Amino acid sequence: TYTIQYELEIPNPRCWKPDRPELYTLCVRSMGDSYQQRFGLRDLCAQGTDIVLNGQAIYPRMALSWGWYADVLHSNPGPERIRAEFRMLKALGYNGVKLCLWVPPAEYFELADEMGMLLWLELPMWLPKPNRHFHEQLMPEYTAIVRQTCDHPSLIMYSLGCELNKLIGPELLEPLY
Repeated sequence: TYTIQYELEIPNPRCWKPDRPELYTLCVRSMGDSYQQRFGLRDLCAQGTDIVLNGQAIYPRMALSWGWYADVLHSNPGPERIRAEFRMLKALGYNGVKLCLWVPPAEYFELADEMGMLLWLELPMWLPKPNRHFHEQLMPEYTAIVRQTCDHPSLIMYSLGCELNKLIGPELLEPLY
């Protein structure tokens, strides 16, 4: 295993914002291999009850998506459909999408970054009935999902599940949090 560290300087960096989704492309080439990654720069925090993006409070006005596209019978409708959905939501006054209990394909996050759509990822745990297998899988699955999605400037929030009951106590939620 090798660790390589680079320092980069971006002259006049611009922050990613929903109304101006500035993205940069990092390209690393070495010995015939290359890696390319788009990214945005942003500062996100909570101040009291406000979500603050780049120093300004934002109000997420989000449509709920279960990832169900009945006409294609799966949760990956393709980039044209995603792009059209985001345009329609923006025209209706929404600035984001709450992804309820599903993790979209990478291109969904990439298009949200590109088009300035905020995303809230509700991690896929709904009214669980915890057993040994559930306990063993929970942390590895959540870790993999967060690693897969965390580098997108459009993603502003995670929640640990939906309609959790008393069977999911602090012994499970605290390590996830």
